[in-house]
Amino acid sequence: EFWGADDWLLFAADGPRVELRQLLDAGSGAGRTTRLSAYCTDVSQNGQRAIAGGSRGPWTLMERQDGDLRELAAWSPAQPSRLTRLDREGRRIWTGPDILDAMTGRKLVSLTGRAVTTGDWVGTNHLVLAERQDTRNWLRLVDATTGDNVSSRSTGHSRILSVVGGPDGRTFAEAGHDRYVRIRDRDSLTVRREFRAHDAPV
Repeated sequence: EFWGADDWLLFAADGPRVELRQLLDAGSGAGRTTRLSAYCTDVSQNGQRAIAGGSRGPWTLMERQDGDLRELAAWSPAQPSRLTRLDREGRRIWTGPDILDAMTGRKLVSLTGRAVTTGDWVGTNHLVLAERQDTRNWLRLVDATTGDNVSSRSTGHSRILSVVGGPDGRTFAEAGHDRYVRIRDRDSLTVRREFRAHDAPV
């Protein structure tokens, strides 16, 4: 995953390890590399902050500053997490059951009781969550300041594997077992465009 415009890359290296690498020469691959032991990683949409850590922690919050990296905070979550999604500014983290303060790990909003498979921030204060109930799949738009449902829509029997918020904050993409990518409207959750993207689940 590209981290901003300074040629920093955040990517899986081997097993549970990730690398932060600054490419100074794209042809030679020369540059600085920082290795971190991490299962959970994400970059804020504005490209300023990133977080990396194990499912049980510690998590390290980093910020790009003057072409370099600065560690802002390090802490361990109160419970293991399989999801790590920074909001647009990198100030909050959605972990699946909770929304946490990115600097301290303090719980801000609880989203427990949901059978969430994946999701992402769409805009400043909304999350789109993919959920599975019985044999059907649902998309839910949630107010991230309160945890309340704003709207929901059934998407049928094909499981959604990924959700990515659009840079405009008004649209998002979702994809899954049916091999299609769908661009949806955030508020209504209706499909604007869809296309087959792969010969295997996306």
